[in-house]
Amino acid sequence: MFQISIATAEDAAEILALQRLAYESEAQLYKDRSIPPMTQTLESLITEIKVATVLKATEGSSIIGSVRATLAEDVCLVGRLMVDPARQGRGIGTALLRAIEDMFPQARAFELFTGSKSDGNIRLYIRHGYVVTGARQASQEISLVVLTKHRNTDAAETGQLQALLSRVGAALDEFLKFEHPDSLHPGHRWQRQLDIPLPKVGVGIERVTEELIRDIIPNGTAIPRPGFSAFITTGGTTAAVLAATAANVAAPQRASLTAFNLLEEVSLKWLASMCGVGAMQGIYSSGGSTANLLALGAARQCAFEQHGRDVAAQGIDRPVAVYATAEAHHTIQRSAGVLGLGRRAVRAIACDGQGRMDPEDLRRHIAADQRAGVLPIAIVANAGTTNTGAIDPIRAIGELARSHGIWLHVDGAYGLPGILDERKAPLYEGLELADSAIVDPHKWLGASVGVAATFVRDRELLLRAFTQEPAAYLEGTIEQTPSASRVIEHSMDDFGIPYYDYGVELSAPSRGVVVWALIREIGVEGMRARIRRHNDMAAHIAHIARQHPNLELLLEPTLSICCFRYVHRNVVDLDRLNRQLHRRLVRENRNLPSTTVVGGALALRPCFIGARATLAQADSLVEDVLRIGAEVAQELSR
Repeated sequence: MFQISIATAEDAAEILALQRLAYESEAQLYKDRSIPPMTQTLESLITEIKVATVLKATEGSSIIGSVRATLAEDVCLVGRLMVDPARQGRGIGTALLRAIEDMFPQARAFELFTGSKSDGNIRLYIRHGYVVTGARQASQEISLVVLTKHRNTDAAETGQLQALLSRVGAALDEFLKFEHPDSLHPGHRWQRQLDIPLPKVGVGIERVTEELIRDIIPNGTAIPRPGFSAFITTGGTTAAVLAATAANVAAPQRASLTAFNLLEEVSLKWLASMCGVGAMQGIYSSGGSTANLLALGAARQCAFEQHGRDVAAQGIDRPVAVYATAEAHHTIQRSAGVLGLGRRAVRAIACDGQGRMDPEDLRRHIAADQRAGVLPIAIVANAGTTNTGAIDPIRAIGELARSHGIWLHVDGAYGLPGILDERKAPLYEGLELADSAIVDPHKWLGASVGVAATFVRDRELLLRAFTQEPAAYLEGTIEQTPSASRVIEHSMDDFGIPYYDYGVELSAPSRGVVVWALIREIGVEGMRARIRRHNDMAAHIAHIARQHPNLELLLEPTLSICCFRYVHRNVVDLDRLNRQLHRRLVRENRNLPSTTVVGGALALRPCFIGARATLAQADSLVEDVLRIGAEVAQELSR
C-alpha cells in the first residue's frame, strides 16, 4: 500500500530519476515530437521543492509517484505528475491529484499543461474531472494542452465520509455503553447551545461534526437502552444502521434498476415468508400508520369495484363500515378519515376478557349494517395489540369475512413476527384467510424507526387505489420503447417495480436494504431466538407477579407484553401508587416501561422487543418496581 506525503530536498534525486524513467517510457511509447523535452535538473528540482508543493507517493522506501503544485491567487497550477511505469493502474496518479486538491481548499480551480496527444496522463486527468480548455505553444515544434478543473463551488462537504463517519461512529459506540445521563440531567446545556438564531454563514463540516459528537449524540433518546420497554420501537441494530447509511449515500431513492431497488422486492418476499403471509406481495412505507392506510385503501378499492365503481377516481357514494375492536390501533380511525370513509364508519366490536375480538358481536354488527344498506369495507383483526399483545381469533374472523365477502386485514405491526415462536404459532391460525397484513420491521426485527411493510394478495389493487397521473418529468426520464424491442442498458432506463404507484410516497428511501441486512445477518433462526427470549421475559415477570404478595398480574401475557402492578395492603388508591412509582422508575433512567389501563386498573406495561434486552432486564425491572413501590407505599400510608 502506498502513502502520500510532502517531498523534501532529500527526495530530489530519487524524484528526478523517477521523472526521467516516466519521460523515457512516454517518449518510447508515443515516439511523438510533441512531447516537451526533459529539462529538469537536480538543482532546479531542489529549488522547486523549496518554493512549491511537491507531493510524493511512496511504497516501502521507494518513491513511485510525484506531482508539483503552486497557488496563483485562487488557481492551483498542477504539473509534473509522474508515476513509475511499472506501477501504472494502481490509482497512484488519482491519489496524488486528490491529495493536491485537499491541500489547497482555497483554490477555485486547478490548471495544468501537458504534451498534446502524447501524455498518457491526459486520460487520467479527464477521468478525474479535468477538461481540455485550450492549447499553448511552448515552441515552434512543441504544443501543450491546457486542462482545467473547477472545484465544486457548493459550500457543503460532499465527501470525506470515511474520516467523518469514523468519528461519529466512535461517539455512537460510546453512547451505546449507556453510561451517560438522561438528556435532561441537572446542569444540561445543550438546549442553549443548539437553539440559536438562523446562521447566516456556515461553520463548516468539522464544526458540525464536533457539535454532533459533543452536544447532540450524548443527549439522544432513551429508546435504545436495554431497559427501555415503553414504546414498541427500538434502537436499530448495527446492520440496520450500516444499511440505512449505505442507502442514504448510494441510493437515496428506491426507484431505478439498482441493487437497492432489487432488495426492496427480495426483502419483501423474505419478510412475507418469515411472517406467514408468503402468498402476498408488499410495499414498504414509513410506519404502521401509513401501512394500515395502504391496506385499507386496497380494501376500499376492492369493495367499491365489486359494485362497479372506481372509488379512487370517483369517490365514495354510499355509507360504509370498517370493523375493529377498541383495542385496535388508533391509526385505523385515522386511515378511515384520510380515505374519506369517515372515522365514525369504524365500528367498535366488543372484546373478551383477554382483549380479543368477539366474533359473535362482529356478526351482529355486520348484519345490522347490511340491513341498513351500509357497504362493509374491511374487518381489522389484531395479531398482537399495542396495548396488551392480544391476538384476535383470526380463523373465526376470517371465515366470517369470507362468508360475507368482506376484506380481512390483519394488523400485525408489532406482533406478526411472533408466529416464529412455535409455542405461539397456533394463535395465528387462519392467517391464510387474510387479504392484507402489515408488519413493522422497526419494531421486533431491529430496524430504526421508518420501516413498515404492507402485504396484499393482489398488488394491482394498490395500483388502482393509489396510482398518480402521468408526469412528463417522470415518465419522460425513462426508456419508453415498446417492450418487445426494448433494450435496458442503464439503471435509469426503467424505474423498476412502480412502488410509487402502490402507495402514497413518490419520493421514498431505500428501505428494503435495511430489512435485507437484518434478516441476512441473523437469519430466521436468529429472529426466532430473539422473539422466544422476549416472550419468555414477559412470562417470567408474570410468574413472579403471581407469586409475590406485592405484585398483581392484571392480564396473562400473550407475546412479549406483561401488564402488572404493585399492590400494598395499606394503600387504597393503587392507580396513584403505580403512577408515582412509574415516574420515579423512568427518572432513574434504567428500566423504562410504559403504563396502560387493563380492566379499569393502571398497569405497568413493559414490552420487550429490543435486540439488547435480555432476561437480566426483566429481573432488574421487577427489583426496581419492588424497591420503588415500597418507598411510594410508605409515603402514601403516612
